[in-house]
Amino acid sequence: MDIRILKDCHLFDRNGFIEMKEMGEQTMDNIRSISKMLEEGQTLSFELFPPKSRDDLPAFFEVVSGLMKMKPDFISVTYGAGGGSRDKTMDLTMSIQDWFNVPTLHHLTCVGTDRPFVKKTLTRMKMNGVINVLALRGDKPENEPEWEPQKNGFLHAYELCNYIKKEEPDFTCLLYTSDA
Repeated sequence: MDIRILKDCHLFDRNGFIEMKEMGEQTMDNIRSISKMLEEGQTLSFELFPPKSRDDLPAFFEVVSGLMKMKPDFISVTYGAGGGSRDKTMDLTMSIQDWFNVPTLHHLTCVGTDRPFVKKTLTRMKMNGVINVLALRGDKPENEPEWEPQKNGFLHAYELCNYIKKEEPDFTCLLYTSDA
């Protein structure tokens, strides 16, 4: 596997944490940067998948409430396959961080994403105090074995992470890759 260590990005592979680089000072005092937590040692976090239906939201937040008893350092919220739940991801990361006062990690994928979408997403995140991003390539669509990124999009997660750090230098961008 080709591993690239990037300035201002954290790099993960299937085996976990590889290397971390120092991030700039965060502008929001009440929201801890996940990079700072990782520097301090072990963390406890949970990764949640958005519920398929609005009817499932009360049960979802009941689960979050139960998880909070274990005092997680942060909570990660995923995208659905192909980015199908990305609007839910945004809403849930903001809600969890606001209601439970715990930092959240917003997933962003290359698949189904272009620069204008990412810029708009980062702006909305910043307006709502969400400053931690996990950049992933994402699953290639099953019906597109020769998948190519959208025009003005990203082929690799490291490209997405570099763009995020260029647009929002105070954000923490974690990079998970199996295809660096």
